[in-house]
Amino acid sequence: MVAITDRRILADGKDTPIFVFGSRAESIPQALSLGWRGFDTAQEYGNEQAIGQAIRDTPAYKDGSITRPEIYVTSKLAGQSFRPQENLVESIKESVDKIGLEYIDLFIIHKPYGTPEGRKTQWLALVEAKKQGLVKSIGVSSFGPKHLEEIRNYSDEFPVVNQVEITCFNQEPALQAYCKKNNIAIQTYSPLARNEKSEDPTLNEVAKAVGRTWNQVMLRWSIQTGLYPVCASRRSQSNIENSQVFDFELSEDQMEKLNSLESGFRVCPENPLDQDDQPPYHWDGVKVTLL
Repeated sequence: MVAITDRRILADGKDTPIFVFGSRAESIPQALSLGWRGFDTAQEYGNEQAIGQAIRDTPAYKDGSITRPEIYVTSKLAGQSFRPQENLVESIKESVDKIGLEYIDLFIIHKPYGTPEGRKTQWLALVEAKKQGLVKSIGVSSFGPKHLEEIRNYSDEFPVVNQVEITCFNQEPALQAYCKKNNIAIQTYSPLARNEKSEDPTLNEVAKAVGRTWNQVMLRWSIQTGLYPVCASRRSQSNIENSQVFDFELSEDQMEKLNSLESGFRVCPENPLDQDDQPPYHWDGVKVTLL
């Protein structure tokens, strides 16, 4: 059975944690003690410096019990497609400096805002940052197949990760199929739908059957579906619960019951700035404190 510290190999040969902590700096020591090694940040969140500092200040990191190769940090390029490529690369350098861990493991475009030309500028900035050794892997967030196919027109580098909202209530089957075919790992933000489905009868029926909480069942569904959830809470007990999803499995019948909950329900609003009629053109609300 898999564990919270397990990793999977991405299309570029680098590995990534299968479960990422959607970072709150004050919760980093607890997250590390519970086994999390992946941490999610973003330029727009304004938490890069705090997250990096919290990791470096953790006793287990300071004494070498946890080493830099074990840590996996993600950050995201803010919606700045109007800026020149060289300025975007410089902003990535600033992110590396703020985090203070030598390099960033995964850097992604935060949203498919703006025009195809703007997305091109952003993507080529990520490619250049990777060439310079600032980042190890590059990807995107909330990109649909149309957005992803654009990249083939101007780059040999293709995203290895797409971070999107997917739960058993919003499964994005077409996007999942596209990403699987093209060897793109899917990280999922808001994998607990910000608690808005906590009272769902079917979800709680399955939770009762396996002796777990509804949130543990939703996270387990994500993992068994082959998704990589990004999850955090301001509550210590919730973080403990959320970390304990690797010592049980959902049966095929239980997975089918959860799959039947598909309704297209999203907690993140549509991106009003996107000109393209291409789902999933929503944004993540820049609310890292919410589930």
